Amino acid sequence: MWEASGSSSTSAKNLGVVLLNNDSVSSAISFPAEALSTLLERRLTDACHYPEDRDSVCLDAALEHFAAGGRRVRALICFHAGRCLGLDESDASLAATVCELLHNASLIQDDLLDRTAMRRGVKSVWARYGDTVAVCTGDLLLSAAYGTLAQFSSTALIGEALRLVHRRTSEVIHGQAAECLEKDEQEDTVAFYEQQAIGKSASLLSLALELPILLSGRPEFLATAHAAASHFAVAYQIADDLKDYEQDTEEGSPNLVLLLQRREGMSLEEARKQAIELAAARLSAAQAQAACLPNHCAATLLQYANRLHQSMTCDSRNSAAHAGD
Repeated sequence: MWEASGSSSTSAKNLGVVLLNNDSVSSAISFPAEALSTLLERRLTDACHYPEDRDSVCLDAALEHFAAGGRRVRALICFHAGRCLGLDESDASLAATVCELLHNASLIQDDLLDRTAMRRGVKSVWARYGDTVAVCTGDLLLSAAYGTLAQFSSTALIGEALRLVHRRTSEVIHGQAAECLEKDEQEDTVAFYEQQAIGKSASLLSLALELPILLSGRPEFLATAHAAASHFAVAYQIADDLKDYEQDTEEGSPNLVLLLQRREGMSLEEARKQAIELAAARLSAAQAQAACLPNHCAATLLQYANRLHQSMTCDSRNSAAHAGD
């Protein structure tokens, strides 16, 4: 995810995004960051050791993968939402661990399918250990996620939680399978691009809000949480495309800016501007939906949305400046 790089109320208005007051977001987040990081890393490690501490190349691979770092975005969104909704620290951290295990399982298998040799500055699991271990390590993390679900204190809700996790996990699987289709089997439209972005990214972002909402006994807000995450996921993918334009051009990877140039005959400057406007509209929709969720439980998602918006605002100003050179 892009880092925030300043803000501009004028640019925000031009892009049609209403920025959330950072003080109001910060006041809603009350957990110590370092303590939470330690708790989550311990949860991830413990989940993979179950049921016994036997030597395993898959366990080694999983622990090395976690040790390489990561932003733990989904875990942070989930933990904060759970605490805002009244879950105790144990249940909130368990929910966050489920989301992070599923996300990392998808990363390991994405790297394998895409033949991506590096992840977070070190060799990816398949590049370090081979294809078979990568598949098995991804399976281990998936299994660990379901094992973690069984530890929730509210046993009456575990069945519903399992169904929700299965639904979102299956969406990720179908989305990844669709992305692996040959290019001539894919539609070359913005609508299809957005559908693919939702299928690839929205499900586990959505789960980070949906799981604590379900476990806190507020199922009526599940649809709103999913809508907020879906809009954010599209904006996030567009931001990645803007950042990775040159790399995607070289590799022939899907990219909205390239699609707009190819499909609409736009110049690079026009395509980048259109992409930023599409992302801004999605961020605005995500913010509107997130604001409807109870107890400020989407405050962390809103914070990430603000950072993403500010990064694209900066990118837009830089592009305009270069165009005038």
